[in-house]
Amino acid sequence: MIAFALVLALIIWLIFRQNKTRTKKHKPKLKKVPQRKIEKLKPATLTDEERKKATELLKKKPVVVSMVVKQWLRDQ
Repeated sequence: MIAFALVLALIIWLIFRQNKTRTKKHKPKLKKVPQRKIEKLKPATLTDEERKKATELLKKKPVVVSMVVKQWLRDQ
């Protein structure tokens, strides 16, 4: 008799449980950010004096200039 009551309670519980629909939690949609366009770097315009100084420095100390350029590239 107790087993029959438990089975009956289980069946009733299953029937009423299935009728209740659970609402799904909606995830907030993220706005798509437009990708940044890659812009080509424009070469710096140098005057004749600056160009001469840079060439002289490159001739005198090429190691120092290469280290500075590598550091500048790492920073960018």
